[in-house]
Amino acid sequence: PKAYTPAQVRAMVKAAKGLGTKTLIQFLASSGLRRAEALALQWHHVDLGSDVAMLHVVQTVIKDGPNVVVQPFGKTKDSTRSFALSDHERTVLMVLHDHRVTQTKRMRDRFTPNSFIWPQSPHRHREPMDPNAFSVRIARLRDSVGVSESISPIHGLRHCAISQMINGGIPAPVVAKRVGHSNPQQTLNTYSHASASDLIAAAARVNDLWGNVMENEDDPFALAP
Repeated sequence: PKAYTPAQVRAMVKAAKGLGTKTLIQFLASSGLRRAEALALQWHHVDLGSDVAMLHVVQTVIKDGPNVVVQPFGKTKDSTRSFALSDHERTVLMVLHDHRVTQTKRMRDRFTPNSFIWPQSPHRHREPMDPNAFSVRIARLRDSVGVSESISPIHGLRHCAISQMINGGIPAPVVAKRVGHSNPQQTLNTYSHASASDLIAAAARVNDLWGNVMENEDDPFALAP
């Protein structure tokens, strides 16, 4: 498998240390953001106080030697986007926001909208997190809860998010827009994963759709004389 299951994500969130890591794992698994997009987010990129909470993906981070560099553009032309957050995602970010505000006050520092949502450290909240260090941390966490090494530490979370949306019935064009794909077919081909239970459920659904139709006929399979 390429994707984490929701149960595996929950186990990783539970085992993670620190609210920052816990919320980042959960957010990646529900939003489908790329690592470079999530780590580039600053608080002014999210509208938590609006009736509909919106997230604006407008930049990415890369590792350039020992430095983490913010790029004012996305991975592709379709990567720069805005989309509505779920109530759960809004709650996750609001809890983290309140925690960050309290944290900076205790350090006698000033929290600003330019602070990164998931920064290098509490003391270095104006610097983005090192993407490579984050991947190593999640790989160790994945291994600690017994998840197969065949699942990419970070990209497995994106696979999980997109698979859940597709299998949950969200139309592929909508999913593609949310996760920054230019082609909805790529979303379907690459990220939809059918488990054995999904296939059994599909068989039951097909039975519901066709079983009653056929049973209402008088022996529909009888051959004509």
